[in-house]
Amino acid sequence: MRPVQESLGRVDEKIGKLEKAGDVTAARLSEQVRALAAQEEKLRDETAKLATALRAPAQRGRWGETQLRRTLELAGLRAHVDFLEQPVAQLADGVLRPDVAVRLPGEKTVLLDAKVPLEAYLKSVEAPEADREALLVAHAAQLRAHVDCLSRKQYWEAFAGSPEMAVLFLPSEGLLAAALEVDPALHEDAFAKRIVLATPATLLALLLTIAHVWKQDAIAANAREIANEGRELHKRIADLSRHMAKLGRALESAVDVQLDPLAEVEVLPRLPRPASDEGLPDDAN
Repeated sequence: MRPVQESLGRVDEKIGKLEKAGDVTAARLSEQVRALAAQEEKLRDETAKLATALRAPAQRGRWGETQLRRTLELAGLRAHVDFLEQPVAQLADGVLRPDVAVRLPGEKTVLLDAKVPLEAYLKSVEAPEADREALLVAHAAQLRAHVDCLSRKQYWEAFAGSPEMAVLFLPSEGLLAAALEVDPALHEDAFAKRIVLATPATLLALLLTIAHVWKQDAIAANAREIANEGRELHKRIADLSRHMAKLGRALESAVDVQLDPLAEVEVLPRLPRPASDEGLPDDAN
């Protein structure tokens, strides 16, 4: 019986340890759940504050412009060098002012607009599930109406060198996803009206492509400059070779002129030398 009692004692000891470990684990898990709940509450408060702030049109515009600028800087583009903010085109019937004009090689530009309607979308985020679909339909309708308005402005006609399109920047991926959820044809219809709907991810891809085009253009410009310098160097070396050849011919001619008198001297007849002074007249002595 003794071995059995010892085994049961060890089992009881292990069970006690497991219970203690379970209590510690439960306490830690409860603490993590409370922390997660606190973070969720904080996130909900911050989201509510953001939604309240974005209801003001001025705040919405600044938020879109800020997100657009961050995306431009993330792509490595520089203000006043690679892109211009708020460029102005004066027309006979008014002024056009896109948010950003991104420069392309060859004096061309891509025009970006960040003014997006958010009222219905913000309401759909806070609305109960029963009202959400109707608000999303309203959001898609607002976005479609904004596409029509932007298309009628025809930015590409006012800015020379711009391709016949404009980019409508949506500062959140959810804005486009929510609209496409209830209006799948929105993307295609916007493109037919020469408006490209771009979220931060798709705009970043476009801007990185533009940055790559600038790099390739710089490489090509450097290659052209090197080729021009090479042609100039070749021309100068050729000119130097011609001058050296001309100098060589001149030196050869000078040597020939110098040797001609010496050759004449060498061919003069030799006179016999007197054997002695005898027989010479006295005055010669």
